[in-house]
Amino acid sequence: MPGFANGAQLEFFKPSLRYFPDKNRFQLESIDLVNIISMPPRTEFIRPFSWEISAAVRRHRIDANHRPLMGDFKAGVGVSYPLTRTSQIGMFINTGILVSDEFKQWTALSGGGRVEALWQVTDTWQIGLNAKVLRYFFGSSQTAYSFGLKQQLSLSRNHALVAEIAETQDLGETFLNTQIGWYCYF
Repeated sequence: MPGFANGAQLEFFKPSLRYFPDKNRFQLESIDLVNIISMPPRTEFIRPFSWEISAAVRRHRIDANHRPLMGDFKAGVGVSYPLTRTSQIGMFINTGILVSDEFKQWTALSGGGRVEALWQVTDTWQIGLNAKVLRYFFGSSQTAYSFGLKQQLSLSRNHALVAEIAETQDLGETFLNTQIGWYCYF
């Protein structure tokens, strides 16, 4: 995308809504307050570290009928390497904090990792594969994971279509998560 370095992401106040056709209504799924990823690729001469940080209010699935909103804070540090001229891979060590009255002391702490491979197929089409695992060790004893594919097609400088599919284990059962979105940049 013009104006952004490969592997860079900066998002503020990104809402996500879920539509329930049987009830003909929308529900707030999440709102990313801030989501920053910096994945500068390492070379023989330049060896920067990658990092990420996010703060959100997000629904977490405990079971199919119980998906409460929770404060969701994550941070990570890692490295990124070029695979080819148009692709790279990033590996992160992550930590997370969930804040909700669902937990005995209102918090659940986690640690884990994330791997992401990005391919810039054309000037307007990007594909990403990702896998992440977080093990909760305080406030919950769950292991959350996600394995997914994301495709983004830039329609113009300010608009893009995004399609994502992932197998996800959140705080309860495993489910298939699919999303179609329209990004509007300003």
